[in-house]
Amino acid sequence: MFIIEGQQFFQTRLHSEEDFEQLLIQLQSDVFPNFFLFETKKVGITPAGEKTHADLCMISKTCEQCFVIEVELQKGDYYAKSHIREQLSKQVQADWESLVNEMQDKLKKLKIPRNIYSRLGKVDWGNMLIIDEASEAVDRICSEFGVTMVEIQTLMSHRDYALNIKNPKQIPEFLGEESINVIPSKDIQCVAGTLYVPLTPVILEKIYENEKRCKLIVESEILSLALNLRDELEIPVSRKGTSITAKISRKTIDVGIELGFEDDELVLRLHEVDNWGST
Repeated sequence: MFIIEGQQFFQTRLHSEEDFEQLLIQLQSDVFPNFFLFETKKVGITPAGEKTHADLCMISKTCEQCFVIEVELQKGDYYAKSHIREQLSKQVQADWESLVNEMQDKLKKLKIPRNIYSRLGKVDWGNMLIIDEASEAVDRICSEFGVTMVEIQTLMSHRDYALNIKNPKQIPEFLGEESINVIPSKDIQCVAGTLYVPLTPVILEKIYENEKRCKLIVESEILSLALNLRDELEIPVSRKGTSITAKISRKTIDVGIELGFEDDELVLRLHEVDNWGST
């Protein structure tokens, strides 16, 4: 039994995945307060040309995190090893570019500023399974494909439904604006086509905590994270004049470094930060 706002709730099971999806949409602010949850039936295409459908999309309110979501009800190990495994196998390989315009249109209707929702075109889609009851089989399948699993129980009182996240740590960490560490361009040297970026103590602490198991993402390009003996980040400058690294070398923007995790690996993602004094 669960007590929520003075009401008694008991765990229940829904009749269909569609009912589960609708309840997730209806109660999204209770379970995902820092994210938007949208319905979609867009098709993703795998490299082999196979089609796969998304059930829901989850997008952070900063539009810098987004997930393709498969919604399932627990139906036993055979169902997990056949249907769920097949679905997730396709979804992690699929190209979800078709989702970007649809999601941007939905965000536009919510009055999200253009400079925020336009970030979706530069973000890699993650994959998530939401299921009402986890199992060892489901856990192994999600681990195999690098899919985030979130177990959400359905609850019912005499008049209302509610949702309970079994383990809140399964919810992806929200990377808000405060998660971005800003480094002024005046502190960054550019020598022979390489940027030498000094890192804040917070970033260095995270890097060494993870024993340098890290990667750097610059405009969707994944680079090896190279620190020199002064603990500066070394980044090659792109020849494209409009690139982030080219703008940093000209000191027309400052650098924002966002910290996050993917599959237990620390990820540093570069962002543009307005530098009004040097434009």
